[in-house]
This record gives sequence, C-alpha cells and structure tokens, in this order.
Amino acid sequence: MFMIFQINNLLLNKQLKCSIFEVKVVDIFKKYSIFYVFVFTILLLGFVLHLVLAKGELVLLFDSKHTLNLDSIFMWITKGGELYGGIAVALILLAFKKMRFLGIFAVSILLSLAVSQGLKHGVFPDELRPIKTHTELHKIDGLERHKVNSFPSGHTTAAFTYFTMVALAFRRKWISIFAPVCATMVGLSRVYLGQHYLNDIVAGAVLGVFIVTTVTVLANKKWPESV
Repeated sequence: MFMIFQINNLLLNKQLKCSIFEVKVVDIFKKYSIFYVFVFTILLLGFVLHLVLAKGELVLLFDSKHTLNLDSIFMWITKGGELYGGIAVALILLAFKKMRFLGIFAVSILLSLAVSQGLKHGVFPDELRPIKTHTELHKIDGLERHKVNSFPSGHTTAAFTYFTMVALAFRRKWISIFAPVCATMVGLSRVYLGQHYLNDIVAGAVLGVFIVTTVTVLANKKWPESV
C-alpha cells in the first residue's frame, strides 16, 4: 500500500513538472510572439519549397543567377554562421550586460554544435553535398566546396542559434523581424555557394531555434526571472 502511495506521488510530481514546463513554453511563445510567428512562417515556407522543388533545384536556380558581386556578398553573409557571428553576439550581450542571456547563449552554442556535428558525422555521414551531383556549379574564388556531411547545415544551425538569442535578449519588434531574416540569409548563402541543399538549411534552422528556445525555457524554470 505504501509503495502504491509512493508511485502515485511520483506520477503526480512528474505531471506537475510537465505542466510547469508547458506553461513556461507557452509563456515564452507569448512573450516573443512576433519573433516566433515570423520565424515559423519562414520555416513553413522552407518546408513547402522542400516539398514542391526537386532536390538540388534551388541550388541550380541560384547558381544560374550568379554574378561576381553576389559571390562576394554571399561569401561575407555566410560568415554569419561561423565563429565570427558567435563572437559578435557574445560581445553584444556583454556590452549590454545581458549576463543571464550570455550564459544561455554559451550552453546553446555548445548544444547546437554537438547536435549538428553529431548528426553530420554520426547519423548522416554519407549525405552528399551538391557539388557531388552538380559538378557544373560555377567556381567561386576562395571557396572550397565540401563533398560529404551535408545534413544538416552547421552554418544555418549556428546562425539561427545566434540570431534567436539576439531576438530573445533584446525584446524589440524590429529585432524580432530582423534577426530571423539575417539567419535566413545565412542559410540561403549556403545554397547559393553550393554547399548545401534546401532540406539541409531548413533542418539547421529548426535545430537552432529549438535548442535556444529549450535552453531558455529550462533556464527560466530553474532560475525564475523576467526576461
């Protein structure tokens, strides 16, 4: 009888914890509704395009529109998903004394790196990059196109991690719109440069947003504080 009572208490505690977590998730979606509505719209569009377009079609479309100026522009944009982007966001958070978010950002970066690289090299090691299928892609000075480990896009995962953190740390309407646009441009740069397919960047975007949101919710649950 005592054991049954303990089991009931355990189940009730688990249900209570789950309900608290759900409330925290709803709270963060409400608090940053503009950002999440905008970013979900972008993700939905990406999913639709993925279903409508043949694999590699967007890569070839972008490649057909290439110019030297666009090459240079997208070579710079893609750096937003590299270490430079992460350092820039960390410095911004530090400058504005967003120490709470700086901690969340550090954990989010480590998780996004571990998950994206784990998927690339452990789960989908044989996923080929566009250059293996489309050997006629135009050459870009200074660009080395990789041939394997295509899924998901690490640059896109990082970019959505960076810019989601910016949107949550600075609760401004224009940032809520500007941040996902910047992250999306990084993702599209990977397609333009012939480094990834559309499904790679959509998956990367989902990962980045999901990881930062989850870490933020857990942080708010553990250390309740207005963000």
